[in-house]
Amino acid sequence: MKRMILALLIATVMTLPGLVLAAASHDHGSMHDMKGMDHGAMKMDDSMKMDAAMLMLPEQTVAGITAMVHMNNIKADMAKMGKQDTHHFMVMFKDAAGKSIEAQVAAVKIVDPSGKESEAIDLPSMQGHSGANIILAAPGAYTFKVAAKLPGEKKVQYEFKTTLK
Repeated sequence: MKRMILALLIATVMTLPGLVLAAASHDHGSMHDMKGMDHGAMKMDDSMKMDAAMLMLPEQTVAGITAMVHMNNIKADMAKMGKQDTHHFMVMFKDAAGKSIEAQVAAVKIVDPSGKESEAIDLPSMQGHSGANIILAAPGAYTFKVAAKLPGEKKVQYEFKTTLK
């Protein structure tokens, strides 16, 4: 019995370094494609396509906190899984010094082209941003009303607009 426990312990210890290395290099959901991108040289208008799948809305600052919204078109991938989601909506917050701030709670209400406002959609925190998959079913003008509670009980609200073709 002692030998079996010892063998199991040795096998476990020998597999740990491989698991640690695999976990350390795992970058699921990171925005590694964004490294080295010169945002200062980009022309910002009402909305801006970064590539065929990513839409970046102009930054907004409220009470010294800047919010950045990106939407990634995931419609084709979701359709393959039988889901109706069309975009991954993500918002990132930073303070006046440019330091990233993780929201304690964040949500978005979406006003569609017909003027109908959705219920609040929870935006859980994940790897440096708060986000969720959403459905933008029709072309036209959309308004995104973002509200967040940040550390120190600081509450902020933003309104972003874009038009989908």
